Amino acid sequence: MLIAASAVLLLLSIAAYWRLFPARGAWWLLGLRTVVMLLLAGVLVGSVLERSRTTIPDRVVVLVDRSESMTAAGLEAMAADAALAFPLAQGSSRDQWGFGDSVYRLQGPDSDFPETGRTEIGQALDAVFRTRPGAVVLISDGQDNGETDPVALVREAGIPVYAVGCGLTGERNIEASVVSLPAVVYAGDTVDIRARVRFSGLKGEQAVVRLDEQARTVLLRDEAAQQEFVFRVGFPRPGARTVRLVVDSLAGESNYLDNVRAVAVEVEPSRLSVAYVSNRPGPGSRFLARALEQDPRIGLSSAAAASGALSLTSQALGKADVFVLDGMAETSGDAGFWQELLSEVKAGKGALVLAGPGFRAGTYLKQLLPGGMDVNRVSGSFRPAPTKAARVMPWLADLDFENLPPFADAFVPGPAPGTEPWLQAGDTVLAGAYELGQGRVVYVAGSPLWRWAFGRETEPGERHALATLLLGAVRFLAYSRQEPFVLEADKPGHFLGEPVRVVLRAIAPDGRPWTGLDLTLSTDSTGPVVPMAEQGTGVYRAELAGLTAGRHRIQAVALLDDSVLGRAVTNVEVSDQGVELSETGLDEQLLRALARASGGEYFGWDSLPSPGFRPRLASIERRFSFDPRRTPWVYVVIALIAGLEWLLRRRRGLL
Repeated sequence: MLIAASAVLLLLSIAAYWRLFPARGAWWLLGLRTVVMLLLAGVLVGSVLERSRTTIPDRVVVLVDRSESMTAAGLEAMAADAALAFPLAQGSSRDQWGFGDSVYRLQGPDSDFPETGRTEIGQALDAVFRTRPGAVVLISDGQDNGETDPVALVREAGIPVYAVGCGLTGERNIEASVVSLPAVVYAGDTVDIRARVRFSGLKGEQAVVRLDEQARTVLLRDEAAQQEFVFRVGFPRPGARTVRLVVDSLAGESNYLDNVRAVAVEVEPSRLSVAYVSNRPGPGSRFLARALEQDPRIGLSSAAAASGALSLTSQALGKADVFVLDGMAETSGDAGFWQELLSEVKAGKGALVLAGPGFRAGTYLKQLLPGGMDVNRVSGSFRPAPTKAARVMPWLADLDFENLPPFADAFVPGPAPGTEPWLQAGDTVLAGAYELGQGRVVYVAGSPLWRWAFGRETEPGERHALATLLLGAVRFLAYSRQEPFVLEADKPGHFLGEPVRVVLRAIAPDGRPWTGLDLTLSTDSTGPVVPMAEQGTGVYRAELAGLTAGRHRIQAVALLDDSVLGRAVTNVEVSDQGVELSETGLDEQLLRALARASGGEYFGWDSLPSPGFRPRLASIERRFSFDPRRTPWVYVVIALIAGLEWLLRRRRGLL
């Protein structure tokens, strides 16, 4: 209706214009103004002109594998014969290409082809798909060692691929290839462990896959494939544990050495035993005890004790992993308690010492303080700020210090070499860590600490600042001596040209998986620095390509704010044998997957379709859309025509 009304108004405008200027006007001036009005009407109305048409290309690309794995097996003549014999639909044109690690259009079966180091089927298909053929006939042994996933590529392209397999079935072998588990495992946990096996030449046989004491029997339905299993494994006790994936050997395997893969894991204690001790309990003691109880992996083995009862609390010292000493005042009657506690810490346990009102260090408590010195109580307003060392502690880096209540007192010890400050207010160290014998101590000099339970409001389920500090410090004291970064290659030996896949497991100072790190990977050879991608649960992965033959030292570097958190190193050996010849024979499973994903079919080189076969051709829809409002040149044309029409009318005196 709107378009019809606009047309009527346009005709009336033309009639009125012609009556006003019957003699002095000109049809071509009227035409210019009409064009301007039509373009303006198109912009204002917002109509979009759309046209589409569907075409079916009659060109079929015959893509022939001319890589080293084909020539080494003497399959060139077989592939050339299959390329010429594969029937096409009447009226279709045959466009022949060759590929290895590059792809070229061939003038004939005897065309020269450059030497190649590997077979990249995905890269070749991608280059061919960009020319929009009706179908692709892929003639190959299927031994792909490129980086592109060819199955995903053909699924998205929508162009049928007819795969022709050339070669004999690969040798008989089954391999335990991958074992994947979290970076940190706790005693008592049951976790999912993913195991992957690869096999070839064993179609129709049964294999037994074992992980620790669990076993799965699987029927190998394909000639060559890989399969993933998920095992739920329990870790009842803390300590070092080795997870072994074993595939029972089958008769006639070409390699029995790859039937076992072992991964080491350090199982952490399920519950930390924490002894909370105070002989001067105050109003904040309840807040501190409740904060420690928030972590289900922490068990509070003792509560606050009144003065004179420390001898009773000492019975629990041998069972505790970490001691929390809150506002202690040392007395001569508790010498046995302090001697036993010092002995436990120096032997490797941790102590969190919290200063507060009534805090008084004597002969033994001084030995737990930085430098073993007296402390001076300083009153004022101390707003803590994290040091550079604190920014690498995940639990401290997340605290909003600007909205925390300042400390009113600071129990400051003298200068103590070896202390790592965490929190400071100016030059006053309010919290820090240091070593004592084989153990560690965290000293919090600021008081009162319990006010941190009343910092900014937290989201439901989120820990307040007091719990975050206490739990982080306790876990730091229990776990900080473990190796934070462990780097491993997928296997110790690789073929030349084969990508090296590397996994890094990161464990934070508080024993949890360390997420959110900026990790890069480099080698001793001149190559680019590769970023590592985070996979969750403290696991990072990366892939290195193009390593030369020889032994290589691979190093991962963890960064935070341009500061190095740590490094991890591993070594790999790259043989001088190329990856192209590491696996030969027919990978029928991949070729069938390509045909199935694209809507095509698979044929063997000795069972090509009959001359009456007609491959399905893809239909290509071409669309044309014109929206005047979103086309900049329309406004340029309107301005130019309107300006020209105005200039001509002015020269003729028609304005």
